[in-house]
Amino acid sequence: MRKIHFVASILIFAFALLFVFTGLIMSKGNLFTHGKAQITRNILPLNYTPDTTRMDQFGEEIKERLEISGRMNYTRNRKNELVFTWYRPMVSNVVTVSPALDSMSVERREMYTFLEANTRIHRVHGYEGGTLYVIWAVLVDLTAVAMIVFVITGFLIWFRRRKKWFYGWFIMVPTFILLLIMYIFLK
Repeated sequence: MRKIHFVASILIFAFALLFVFTGLIMSKGNLFTHGKAQITRNILPLNYTPDTTRMDQFGEEIKERLEISGRMNYTRNRKNELVFTWYRPMVSNVVTVSPALDSMSVERREMYTFLEANTRIHRVHGYEGGTLYVIWAVLVDLTAVAMIVFVITGFLIWFRRRKKWFYGWFIMVPTFILLLIMYIFLK
């Protein structure tokens, strides 16, 4: 049980260190250079009437036509335009399709800075977007499982050590109080 507890702690430490590092860079962003984003805009005609009942397929068609990579998201704005967005670290592509479905506006924003790269790493979640996103999501989920295993094995180790049982309360009680405070604060 101690070996399982130790392995879980190593995995948690590695990811916690990564998230502390990227979070610190995000919170102290003013210390890093903020180059201007390179923005390119184009308006392209749509030579056919797309099937808007299957938005995922339409998005994939746009992605192939414009050779865009990254994770896709789509919505409708107040002007009833279809807005497709693809994100990947340091690059975003926004394609806005007119309500008449006859043209699309393409905006590509490139921001190659250290701050932008760390912000994207810190905020990546989910399994969509390609192989690297899936690998990242599996590692994050594995870390979450390691946290659960770490807590359970730690509790069992502590519970079995009757001599040190009293001292464990000095860690458990403040931890639960902090958990309750954060839960109430974030609620």
